[in-house]
Amino acid sequence: MADLQRLMQGRVWKFGDSIDTGQLAGDGVKVSDDPKENLKANCMRATRPEFNEQVQEGDIIVAGTNFGLGSSRSIGVEAVMACGIAAAVVESASRLYRRNCVAQGLPLFAVVGITELFDDGDQIEIDYTAGKVRNLTNGGELDLPKYPSVVEQIYEAGGIYYTIAKRLDAEGIVPPGGWTLENLKGKQPEAPKD
Repeated sequence: MADLQRLMQGRVWKFGDSIDTGQLAGDGVKVSDDPKENLKANCMRATRPEFNEQVQEGDIIVAGTNFGLGSSRSIGVEAVMACGIAAAVVESASRLYRRNCVAQGLPLFAVVGITELFDDGDQIEIDYTAGKVRNLTNGGELDLPKYPSVVEQIYEAGGIYYTIAKRLDAEGIVPPGGWTLENLKGKQPEAPKD
């Protein structure tokens, strides 16, 4: 669950332009029967082979333009989240990737000039409340855009599945597939199969 009101601090993993969902959620290596572990093992494997082994919980991606282009499937977001990435701050992102980030509860911010402010390994601070993103290594900062209130509410709930479950729960509706708040507790549900 993304708590936009708390300060997010972490180490920067810097990437260039046009990082696509095929790079974010690569394929080919199976390390476990756990799909999450396989997502992590393949995330950015072709772009930065050390990424999936060295990334730590709470690290933050800084990237260039057109981040997340490619497939409309949410697996590119799921792979990044499997690595423990707390947020991404990019020059620009594809519309579909941005939508999938909101749905999955991964904060994604578009900030022009972000790649000039950070180097790989710098310490970053995202202060959503103050509307600032700061480089704690060199002291620089940029303005951080605010989300519309409906998007803030989705993030506060933990993603769109939790938002739907919360609304249904409030209305006393138990949907097929178990998307109740009680059944979700701390996990991201799978999309229903046709």
